[in-house]
Amino acid sequence: METLIIPSETVAVGSASLTVYGLGVVHITHIVRHHRAVLDQLYNDAIVGKLEGSVEQIAMSIIDDFAPLAAMVIACGTGAPTQTEKAAQLPFSVQVDAIEKIVRLTLVGEGGLEKLMEIVARAMSATAKLTSLSTSDAG
Repeated sequence: METLIIPSETVAVGSASLTVYGLGVVHITHIVRHHRAVLDQLYNDAIVGKLEGSVEQIAMSIIDDFAPLAAMVIACGTGAPTQTEKAAQLPFSVQVDAIEKIVRLTLVGEGGLEKLMEIVARAMSATAKLTSLSTSDAG
């Protein structure tokens, strides 16, 4: 592991920069737990072919309609999932650039959109099962 270089890209933030990475299973699961309803909608849109276009176009739609999700994706993509509020304060153009790069790195890392959707669907299913178990245990 010590010689492994994890693919990354740089996002300019004024005179500073952020390094972003693709999302792994831990981050995807974290995002699913916090944004299940939005991801259900994105998943359904993808299945019926509504989620088309370039990574940039998809990133724009995510930022436009799903700002809290976008901020969490950026925070997780920088390796700092607790920094969602700070990610939400980034300028719009920086958020678009970051989301585009994180999505591209994630797709490459996971083997394409179909494979990524399978992972998200499994995480959503597992989260739903855990939620129903804890609800039935409480009742």
